[in-house]
Amino acid sequence: MRPMKRKLPPKKKITKRPKPHQGYKAREDESLGMRTGKESGKKATLKARRDESYGKWGKRPNQPINRAKGGSAKKQGYKAREDESLGMRTGKEAGKKQSMKDRRDESYGKWGSRPNQRINRAKGGAARHHNTRRENILEEKGRVDAEKAYTRKGRRRLGAEQRRLARELKK
Repeated sequence: MRPMKRKLPPKKKITKRPKPHQGYKAREDESLGMRTGKESGKKATLKARRDESYGKWGKRPNQPINRAKGGSAKKQGYKAREDESLGMRTGKEAGKKQSMKDRRDESYGKWGSRPNQRINRAKGGAARHHNTRRENILEEKGRVDAEKAYTRKGRRRLGAEQRRLARELKK
């Protein structure tokens, strides 16, 4: 009889702790150092250099780092954009007697330059133009005249269609 081997408990696996990923600010600092030289050669701090290089709120306003600084994810509204455009073209509101709304209406027309926009339809802008019956027939006649018949039967049908449209126009 053979002697029995004694089973040992399984060895525990030794796992390495994963390294933390480089942060957002650290990445920008490293990029700055590579592009413009290391910090020790500069008078400004890395934070000041980062703000100057990447703008006060960076290029990504929705990132958590920028929202904390005051960056906004909200887009500017239609009227606000028109007001800003007006201010840049004709001067700020404080120097004028009219309200911004009156100036906007006067500058862009009573219903703006885009009558189908939701903001303008609410004010009474037309939704869209409807063709008259005659315009529709003329449009159809133009399409039929441009068509080409490839067989005798097709030529006969095209001729009949052209005569029908000519009769409808005479009505």
